[in-house]
Amino acid sequence: QKQRKLTSQKSMASAENKMIYRNLGNSGLKISAIGFGNWLTNNDAKTEATTKEIMKYAFEKGVNFFDTAEIYGFGTAETVF
Repeated sequence: QKQRKLTSQKSMASAENKMIYRNLGNSGLKISAIGFGNWLTNNDAKTEATTKEIMKYAFEKGVNFFDTAEIYGFGTAETVF
């Protein structure tokens, strides 16, 4: 029974990880339907490490639309990105 549970969890995981992409106007670019906004408000190592982990996870799941700006965290957000 444990083997069945693991198999069904793997099947669910692969079904859940299918990212939807949309055309970005007439640019020819396809971007993920879900974007990731990066707003760092703390300039400490723990926050930076957590942000990096989350961004990596989003990218691995198919996110290719990341929103950041020079003003976010006074430039720290873009530096971490």
